[in-house]
Amino acid sequence: MRILYEILNELAYSAKDTFTFSCLLKESERQFDVLPFVSADYQSQVYLVVQISNADLCHIIESDFLISLAKEFRKQQFHRSEMDKNTTLLLECVRKASESVDHLAKVQVEDDPFYFKKYVFSCSTVEENRAEEYLQNQKNKSGQPFSYIKEIQAYLSNTDTFLSYKDNHANQPTYTYFSELVTKTPIFPLQITAVDEIKSVSDFLTEELKKAPAPNVSALDQLLDLQLDFKEESTEAILDRWNTLITN
Repeated sequence: MRILYEILNELAYSAKDTFTFSCLLKESERQFDVLPFVSADYQSQVYLVVQISNADLCHIIESDFLISLAKEFRKQQFHRSEMDKNTTLLLECVRKASESVDHLAKVQVEDDPFYFKKYVFSCSTVEENRAEEYLQNQKNKSGQPFSYIKEIQAYLSNTDTFLSYKDNHANQPTYTYFSELVTKTPIFPLQITAVDEIKSVSDFLTEELKKAPAPNVSALDQLLDLQLDFKEESTEAILDRWNTLITN
C-alpha cells in the first residue's frame, strides 16, 4: 500500500485519519481498516483504500461489506454529502504466491452498481515486495526529487521488459504489479508517446508494400487471401497475423 500512498500524494490527494468498520463476512464478524484520500483540488473527490485477502474477495458482494463501509464513511469528520457520488473504493486484494487471481469475483465486485465506484487491485506479496524494492533502489540512486509516477511510467515504457512480461507474466513480477496498479487507479497519468500521425491499417500496409522485398509482397498476398474485415478486426489482431506471415 506504500506505493499507492505515494502516488496519491503526488496527485494532490491528502491522507486522512484511518478509520475502521465491521461487517459479517463468511459468517464471522470482521474488522477492516480504511485509508481515505481527499483531493486537495476537488474536495468532493475521495479514494477509500481497503486491503483485503484474496480469499475474502468472493464474499464481498454477498455480505454487508459495502453497506457497513458506506455507513462508517458518512460518520467521518471530513465527510461531505457531495462526496457520496464522487468516491472511489480501491480494494487492494493481496494473495499468496501460490494462489490464483479470482477474476470472476473481481468482475462481480467492479460491476456492482451500488455505493462506490469500485476497482480491485490484485497483487501477490512477491509482486508487491519486488515493486517496493525496485522503487526504493531507484530512489536511492536518484540525485534529484524523486517521482513514483515518472519512475513507474518509465518502467512500463521499457520495450524489453514488456516483451518479457508478455511471454510469461511470472518473468516480471514488478511489471505485473505496476501494470495492474495503473489499470486499477484511473487517475494515474498515462505517458503518451508523441507521434507525427496516427496511421490506418490500410496506410500501414501500403507503406509496407512500397518498402518490402519480394517475400513481404507474398505475405501481403496471403494476408489479403484471408479476406479479413479490416473494419471489424482490431489493428492488433491484423498486425499479429501480418507478423506471423512474414516470419514464416
